[in-house]
Amino acid sequence: MKTGGWPWMSFSEVLRPEPGWQVDHAVLTTYSTDLVVLVTSLISLSGSNLDQRVKGTRVELVRAIESLRGRVRVLAQSGRVALPGAPRAILGLMDQFLVEIKANEVTHSWHPKAALVRYTAVGSPDDFQWRLWIGSRNLTSAMNWEAGLVIVSRPDGRGQEVIGVPELARALAERADLKGFSAASVAQELARLKWECPSGVQVRSVRLLGPQLDRGLPEQMIDANEVCLVSPFLDLSTVRALGKWGSRNVRRTILSTPAALDAVVASDATAFVGHFHEVLRCGRPELITEGSDPLTDAPSGAIETAEGEELPPSGLHAKLLYVARGADRRLWLGSANATGRAWDGRNFEIVTELALGLEPAAALLDFIRDGEYYSPNPDDPEDTAEEKALEHARNHLCGTWHPTQRIVGNDSIVLSGEPPSFDDSAIRIEVAALNHPWILWPREERSLSLGTVPLAQRTNFIQVRVIRGDRMCAWVQLAPFHPELDETRNHAAIAQYLTPQIFLLWLRSLLAQEPPRAAGGDWDSNDEADITSSSSASIMLADGDLPTVEEILRAWARDPHNFVEADHKMTQYVLELEKRAEETGRGKDADLLRDLRGTWTTLAAELLPKPK
Repeated sequence: MKTGGWPWMSFSEVLRPEPGWQVDHAVLTTYSTDLVVLVTSLISLSGSNLDQRVKGTRVELVRAIESLRGRVRVLAQSGRVALPGAPRAILGLMDQFLVEIKANEVTHSWHPKAALVRYTAVGSPDDFQWRLWIGSRNLTSAMNWEAGLVIVSRPDGRGQEVIGVPELARALAERADLKGFSAASVAQELARLKWECPSGVQVRSVRLLGPQLDRGLPEQMIDANEVCLVSPFLDLSTVRALGKWGSRNVRRTILSTPAALDAVVASDATAFVGHFHEVLRCGRPELITEGSDPLTDAPSGAIETAEGEELPPSGLHAKLLYVARGADRRLWLGSANATGRAWDGRNFEIVTELALGLEPAAALLDFIRDGEYYSPNPDDPEDTAEEKALEHARNHLCGTWHPTQRIVGNDSIVLSGEPPSFDDSAIRIEVAALNHPWILWPREERSLSLGTVPLAQRTNFIQVRVIRGDRMCAWVQLAPFHPELDETRNHAAIAQYLTPQIFLLWLRSLLAQEPPRAAGGDWDSNDEADITSSSSASIMLADGDLPTVEEILRAWARDPHNFVEADHKMTQYVLELEKRAEETGRGKDADLLRDLRGTWTTLAAELLPKPK
C-alpha cells in the first residue's frame, strides 16, 4: 500500500484499502457527523471506489455493513449527529458503528478529527499496515477549505518515527471498545512501527489534548521571522499570545473568518494593530450541525457530492499554525482552533507538528496570502438571543441526558432517569423514532411512547429537537435498547432494504468474489415501498437472474470458505425475501426464490463441511 503525496488526497482515498487489502479495524473521530456521510465512509472502507461517483449502491452498502460490523467505530460529540435530510430505514443500522462522547459542551467538547485504520492483506492476516489521518474535516457533507495529513506505517524500519502515535491509538481504542482491538495491543504494535510521510514533510509528533491529557500551545520559536495563523474561530487571549511570537523583524499573518475577526475587534479594537502585518479574511465555514433552523417537520437535505466533483469550498475550516526561521519551517495542523478552549485542555483535540520542505511551505503560504484583506464590520448580525438559548439547551441536554428504549407490547418506549428539563420554560422538546412523526415530550414525564415501530425499523437512534418560538435545533441521538437489538433486527432491516433482484446481484458478486460496483442502484434511491411495489415490472425476476448450478460449483471449487459465507447470506435472507414477494403480489419472484433455495439446499448439503 502507498500514501498519497503532498498536498491533495481525497478522504475516500484515505479510507479505502488498496486492491488485495481489507480493513481489519478502524476508528474515526469527529466533532459532528452526518449519517449519509457515515454511509459513504463505510462504503469506502469496504474497498469500493467512489472517487468518480456521487454515492455507492445498495449492494455496496449492505456489503459494507456485513463486512465491517464489529470492526469500525465512529466517535462523535453527542448532539452533533445531523438529522438526515431524506431518512431511510437502512440508516438505522448505522447505530452499531457510532459511539457518542458525552462531553457537556457548556464546558468542553469532543472535537478531534482523525482516522486510524489497520489493514490486512487478503488471505494473509499477519501482513498488516496502518494508516493515520489527522485534520480539520468533520464527517459531514460541508464543503469547506480543510487541511489534513495522512501517514502510512512501514514495518521495514525505514520510515520516520512519530512521537505520540501509540498514545493516541491507545486513547481512541479505549473509547471505541472494539472486540479484538484492545488499547494495550494496539499501542504495543504501533510502538514498533515507523511511518512513510508525504514528500517534503517530516512528522515530528502527534498530541491528543483534553481533560487529564496534554494541553498548551506549542513552545514558541523566539527568533522566528514568519508566523502565520489560520483558524475559522478566534479568541482575544490566543490572538494576543500568538501576536507576541517571533523576533523583532517577524512578519505575522492571520487568516480567519469575518465573524471571528469582528468578535476580536469588538473585545479590543487594537488587538491586531502592530502585531499582525496582514489580517486576511475567508468565508465563514458551512457547519452542518450548528445553529438553529426554522421550525418545520421536513429537515433540509444535505448536499452530497462526489470526491472528484469540483465545487468551490463554502468557507474556511482549516486550523493551521505556521512558524519559520529560515530553513526551519514548522507547521501545526489538526482540529484545534485558535481559542483558549481548544488549547488549554478543556476540549479534546488532535494536533500534529510537522517540519516542512520548501515546496509544501510555499504552497501553504500561497493559500494563506490568497485571502482578502479584512476590514471591521460592526454591523454584521450576531446570533439572536433565541438562537443562543436553543444552542445552550442542546448542549445541556446532550451532555446530561441518557435516554434508553425498550419494547412494551408493540410500542417503542423512550425512558429517562430524570425528566428532560430546561431553565428556560419557553423551550420544549420533541422526540421521534427515525423517519417517524415528532411527539411532544410532556413536562415532568420520565417516559414517552413512540408508537409501533416494526422490527426492521428499530434502531438505537432517536430524533430529538428543542424548540423555542418558531426556531429549533434538531439532531440524532443514541438511546440504546434494553435488551439490546440483535442480529434479527439487522437481518430484517437488510431484507426489507433489498429487492430479490438486488439480493441476487449481491449473491452472485459473492460467488464470483468480485466487487458489485454498479449493482443495485444508488443506496438511497427511491423509497422501500416503491422498490417493492408489484407495479414495477422492471424489477421482476427472470430465470437469468438466478445463479446457475455451474456458478455455485465453481465458487465452491475456487474458495470453499467464501462459499460458506454465501451460504450464510442465503440462510439469513432468502426466506424473508420469499415472504415479502408473496405479500406484495409478486408470486413469480417468490417461486423463483423458492426454486433457488431448493437447488442451493441440495448442493450445500453435499458441499458444506459436515459438523463434527
